[in-house]
Amino acid sequence: MSNECLKKLTELNGQVEFIYGNCETAIINAKENKPLDKLPVSVIDDIKWTAGQLSNDQIDFIKTLPKNLTKELKGIGKILFCHATHQNENENFTKLTNEKSFFQYSKTQQQML
Repeated sequence: MSNECLKKLTELNGQVEFIYGNCETAIINAKENKPLDKLPVSVIDDIKWTAGQLSNDQIDFIKTLPKNLTKELKGIGKILFCHATHQNENENFTKLTNEKSFFQYSKTQQQML
């Protein structure tokens, strides 16, 4: 997220909520000159560029973002918003995930709600 984009979104005064994901980790690591060796080579220049565009105050804001956000939506109920899974911003599941793992993940999510 570039400087201008983040600035515009935060100016909406509570109309937008944010969650922390794997790109936020990468941008913070780049800003702090930490290794980026776990990232695909194809994204490293973009991550470094983005980190260079953000101010220290913006980085501090990003560090405060929650990894999970639960909202109650009328007619639907509670919804958990997260990047990847609620446990880890890099973890994921697909149609190839075995059923036992998926149901364990789903059960843990329901306990969070």
